[in-house]
Amino acid sequence: MRKNISARVLCLIIAAVVLSGAVAFAAVLGSPYETLKKAMLDALTYRNATVEGEIRTTIDGVLQDVQKVHQIIGDNGYYQYSSDVTGESIGYFNGLNGLIIAGYPGYTDELGIRWYEGSIRPVQSEVDFRYYGGFGLFSQEDRNTSQMRFMELLVDVLVGDLKNNITMSYGDGVRIIRGTLTENQIPELIKAGIDMIVDQPGGGQHYRSRDISFDGREYINEVAYTRNGVTSIITWKHTGRLMTPEEELAYENGTLWSNDAFPNVNTEWGLSDIEGSIFINDGPTVRLSEYSRPATREDYEGTEPWNMPMSNLAINYLHGEAEIDADGNMLTLKVNGTVTITNIFGDINVVEIEVDLRFSDIGTSNPDCPIPGAEQLLTVAYLRNRFDDLGYEFGNLYAYTPSFYFTLNEDGSIDEDSITDIPPRLQQRGIATIVN
Repeated sequence: MRKNISARVLCLIIAAVVLSGAVAFAAVLGSPYETLKKAMLDALTYRNATVEGEIRTTIDGVLQDVQKVHQIIGDNGYYQYSSDVTGESIGYFNGLNGLIIAGYPGYTDELGIRWYEGSIRPVQSEVDFRYYGGFGLFSQEDRNTSQMRFMELLVDVLVGDLKNNITMSYGDGVRIIRGTLTENQIPELIKAGIDMIVDQPGGGQHYRSRDISFDGREYINEVAYTRNGVTSIITWKHTGRLMTPEEELAYENGTLWSNDAFPNVNTEWGLSDIEGSIFINDGPTVRLSEYSRPATREDYEGTEPWNMPMSNLAINYLHGEAEIDADGNMLTLKVNGTVTITNIFGDINVVEIEVDLRFSDIGTSNPDCPIPGAEQLLTVAYLRNRFDDLGYEFGNLYAYTPSFYFTLNEDGSIDEDSITDIPPRLQQRGIATIVN
């Protein structure tokens, strides 16, 4: 299983690096800080670029994860492919015509068949494409807004005098900007902000649930919520029935509520999940018992030590280095930082994160869909015709459109006979597999 390092830890380190000036944002040529800040902001609004790199995470001197990322951003599409130290990989393609292929290179079911998932949504403008595509925190139109300028000024205030500690050198037409901070150089304002985030007795809420019993009619489960050092345990009883595979398909495709074929479905009392199957409550859920007690380590069973709620976080070391060409384009960005985390049980972990990014083909990148012919075949017109008897409104901006699934031929093209609206896991539970 992939080890997901706490997003909170990663964000804190990167935010600290950005705010402390080692790798801050950027505006006009001049000082190293301003040069870097401009290059960073420009990189966030690239229209055509290829970004490659990796993020390495080490805990207490032991390598935990290596996330390798490859992104291509273009006028006609966006493609991202990533893999980790275990070899697990996943890709995502978004085309300007609204075609989305998620999870590439696919999902292999229990029968050994590899399936791919797609969807299509109307794209009214380039802005829609960039936001739906998952890239473009900012558009080029955002670059010169008053809101962006305010954020620049805010970063300048937080960085303070540290901007003067950044150095810049020249070589072969490339400017190299470096900055290093140690623990005693972190501004007090930044330290106060970090303390405000982590100074919570029990950190963020931790949730877990376990099934107690199910006899086909009554479902009893236990839910534990841990927050601020206290765990509340509630036992619930639900009365109802499991959805049939046909009902579950209609539910996943968003047509259950409007389909007259399911007159016996009443979700007034809510739904529950029983090991991946959906349970329809046909009466109110009853609270059987509830009690609270101090949180224990057992409440975080299965949670990696560095994902425990924190009681303290100390930044030990930060270093950033960037290469910027004569046109002000970001070519490389390297950041590494070390922090010491103390969790609420007194355990101490030293976390080091290294980020290494490389930018290329700036202004010329344009990705191809990883599945040959997919953009030409999977159009709104084609999908409407294929699923015309099911009432899906592909291409309607205001209507829900479901995902569809398909397999590939030996040459890598889509097997048209395999295209279906039924998820592979439901196919294995006895629903007809192909929409003809």
